[in-house]
Amino acid sequence: MAAAAVTADLDKNLDPYTIDKDTTKSKFNLSTKSVAATRSSTKKNIKASRTKLKAPDSESEDVNKPRSTIAKDMIEQTYYEKILSETLLQYPVFATIQVRQIGYLTGPVSKPNTSSDRLNAVKIMLDLLQEAGLVAGEFDPVYLFEMELGEIQAATQDLYDSLKILVSEHVQTSDLNYQTRSSH
Repeated sequence: MAAAAVTADLDKNLDPYTIDKDTTKSKFNLSTKSVAATRSSTKKNIKASRTKLKAPDSESEDVNKPRSTIAKDMIEQTYYEKILSETLLQYPVFATIQVRQIGYLTGPVSKPNTSSDRLNAVKIMLDLLQEAGLVAGEFDPVYLFEMELGEIQAATQDLYDSLKILVSEHVQTSDLNYQTRSSH
């Protein structure tokens, strides 16, 4: 009988259906502590990753400007970029040459000259696009030269008006001959 009691006690410890409340509580407490510890460390990691990062050189620009001024500048920039995109969509000449912006706009841009023929008007328009950093895609020149001269000139002028606000205007200086007086 004593052997049967020892065997019953061993079987009781090995039986998965037998519940020992003290053992279960200690196992449960250990598991909740480790889960709670894991959760708190995860929260710290999440909070650390939510900090705002800035580019190293952006500090110099933002130090002297209040946030409201920066926001106004961004809104203004976005507005003028929208005007530019509307200008590019408005004229069929830009759709024909499939104008694209690959990188950032460059500048300054020069005021386009007026031309009395289509060939020079198209060259002036393509030069303006190149100055601004815009790229003409693949197009059939036959369609381009079928357009009215006035339409090409109006599109070029509106493009210039949109670009000069975004990338500034190249001021063309006239050649003034300053005569110096010398005593001979």
